[in-house]
This record gives sequence, structure tokens and C-alpha cells, in this order.
Amino acid sequence: MNDGITAWLKATYAAMNLKGFDISTIAFDGCDQGLINQISELGIQVRQLPNRKTNIFAYMKSFHSLLMDQKYDVVHVCGNSATMAFELFEAKCAGVKMRVAHSHNTKCTHPFLDKILRPLLYFSATDYFACGKDAGRWLFGKRNFTVIPNGKNINDYAFSETMRMKKRQELGFSKNDIIIGHVGLFNEQKNHKMLIKIFNEISKMDPRYRLCLVGDGELINQIKQLVSEYGLSDYVSFLGHRLDVPQLLNAFDCMVFPSLYEGLPNVVLEWQLNGLPIVMSDSITNECVITPLVHRESLRHSALEWAKSIYAYREKNMNRLINSQNAQIQARAKGFDIYEDATFLRKIYLQYSE
Repeated sequence: MNDGITAWLKATYAAMNLKGFDISTIAFDGCDQGLINQISELGIQVRQLPNRKTNIFAYMKSFHSLLMDQKYDVVHVCGNSATMAFELFEAKCAGVKMRVAHSHNTKCTHPFLDKILRPLLYFSATDYFACGKDAGRWLFGKRNFTVIPNGKNINDYAFSETMRMKKRQELGFSKNDIIIGHVGLFNEQKNHKMLIKIFNEISKMDPRYRLCLVGDGELINQIKQLVSEYGLSDYVSFLGHRLDVPQLLNAFDCMVFPSLYEGLPNVVLEWQLNGLPIVMSDSITNECVITPLVHRESLRHSALEWAKSIYAYREKNMNRLINSQNAQIQARAKGFDIYEDATFLRKIYLQYSE
């Protein structure tokens, strides 16, 4: 419960009129307490259950008890594969009227299990949602699905020179430092190994460059070791899980995103709204590109080729304030306003609760 799906949940329900709704969300044991507090402050009950990955049987038993006790009208499951069938089948057995499978990605890390469970997913769900067309087609095929964009509170991500100076001072950077940023979990999908190789090359080209990595995850110690092996420890900052990401983005100068795959990544939209130039892998859907600020680079290219692209592309996109203002206009025009998306979702929920 600390990823793009969580970010979508927080933003959507913060923007939604919750009058007449009693909403709960599940957090696994050991979830960050600050995150739980944030969600609770929205008026959402956080139900802590055993960890789904490490103790599936205890999790499913607790989930069953929760469904039988609360008698929900809607169970909305967000995920990246057909393993959502576990919760949706249980919800079907419990008599839940609306059972949503919401696809947030275009690949998964367990394709065999995904393939086996797809028939059960289709049997159990009443509605199919997706963050974008690619994510919907990947999981639901030719079945009808509804696109719920990963909308944003657009004003939260507007560039601020005052905030930029404040955050750079907090992080200990000078006005001459050029900061590359990355926000994401430390896992195989995000491809941090490639990111470090890229930064190693660009730091040779220009010693003013620094790298800030926001997030946590299972591979963080491995990446820290790689940074040390390259002799980059003085140039790379591990910022951990942050609750101030919209403000923190102002401190950065460029974002690099070499993911192996994504659904419709929230962060790419956020970075554009802040006016940041972005170099991302060509494996990521073009649906998240709403401005000319995004350059797509092939994962087949070398780290040096990526570094050269980053260096050149950042130089072309220096007017941060204008970039940010233009991105806000495009986001609203393309349906990424979180208030409109939350209103639309509320109407869908109400159809099943009447």
C-alpha cells in the first residue's frame, strides 16, 4: 500500500463527495502509519489485514470475515493481473452487488498465475475498469471496460520557484546542481539498475548532475550497493517514502523513467504538470504523454545513449513555469482532472447502492 495505485486511491477519494458513502480500504500489516493516517483523514476506514503476499490463507480468511461483517454494496479491486480474482470471487460468494476489476498495468510479474486465473476473474467481476486503453485491452481483451483516467489535483503540481528554492535548500543542493529525479518503488519493473548505469554515464559528462531517488521497496539495498560499486554515493540521494512529492518535484530539473513496463503511470502526468522534462522508456504507453516535455528512449539503447538524450533534452526545456502552465491546460483538456473523474466514479457507485 505505497505505490501508484495507492496514490490514485488517495487522490480520487480526496476529490470525491463521500456524502452517503461508507468506504473502507485494505492495508496489509506493517503498512506505513503515516500513510494510514493520511487515508483515515479522508474519512476512509483503513482495515488492516495479514499480508497478501506472505500469508495468503490468513489474508483470505480475514477478507471473508470482513465481507460477511460489513455487507458491502461495492468491492472495487485495483491491481495488475487476474490475481484480483481472489477478492472478487470471495465478493461474489458474499453477495456483493458490484464487483470491479480495475487494471492498472500492461504486464505482471507472474504471467502463468495470471493466465490460470483469468477465467475466474471474468466469472467473478461485474464491471471492468482500466487506467487507460492499453491496460484495459491487456487484461480484459475484447470485453467492454470503462477507462477511469489517473486524474490529478492539477493545481497541486503547478511549478513554484519559491518552493523550488525551499526544497533544494532542505536537500542540501546548490543552485548550480542539476538534479535528476525518479519516483517509484524499488522493484524489477522500475529498472533502477539501468537508471544507475545511465546516471553513471551522465555524471562523467557533467559533474554537476545529482540523482534523487524517491520511494522504498524490496530492492533498495541492492541498488544502494550498486551505487557504492560505481563510486556514486556522494552523488545519489535515497529520499525514501515521502509525503511531500508534489512540493519535492519543484527541486528537480529532469526526470528519468526507464521502466520495463507500466499501465498509465501517475508520475509521468505529475512531472509534466510540474513542467519537468522527462526521458522515459519506449515500453511505456503513450497515453500518459500530454505535452512535448516527454522524450521516449528505447530500452535497447545503451546507458550512454540514454545519458546523451537526457543531457540534450533537458537543455531544450528550460522554461519551467511556461511548461507547467501549458501542461495544466492539456491535462484538463484530456480528462485528467481528478474532480471530474471522482464525480464520474461516484455516479457509477450510486447505480449499485440505490
